Amino acid sequence: MPRRDVVVDKRVWERMKKNLLVGAKKSAQVGWFSGSHHSSAEVPMAQLASWLEFGHRNGGMYDGTITPPRPFMRAGFIVYMKNNPKFASLVHTNIISVMTGKKTWSKMYSDIAPEMAKALKMVMESWDDPRNGPITISLKGFDNPLIESEELVNSIQWRVRNRGTK
Repeated sequence: MPRRDVVVDKRVWERMKKNLLVGAKKSAQVGWFSGSHHSSAEVPMAQLASWLEFGHRNGGMYDGTITPPRPFMRAGFIVYMKNNPKFASLVHTNIISVMTGKKTWSKMYSDIAPEMAKALKMVMESWDDPRNGPITISLKGFDNPLIESEELVNSIQWRVRNRGTK
């Protein structure tokens, strides 16, 4: 026989469920967005990052040469974020704040995304495989495969958007 003196209060659960449903509509984005172009060429920063990530055949004065893939996003950034206990703790703390109604999803993403941008920059600055060739090292004056002028790495941005929004 059910106890009559027990009252079930579903308000906390309903608020948590509502917060979780709202969060499914949001996302944090880190990278290079529309309108961001390299100063020495009319090439979007996102295109340059893609060429570095997947490799490409060069043109112009380097015609016929190949820039090898350097998967700093797939094998660097994403792996780094998955294996970083400090980032996992940040996400965990923020998720609990969202679930208990102390923080919105937008605020959570706004707190986490700058840390993701810092991590991407760190991964790019430390990436070294495959190394630059001797001629490239001579032209650049140093051997860092993803850095030439630091313009690309310094133009990393973050934003919080509704999913499906460009």
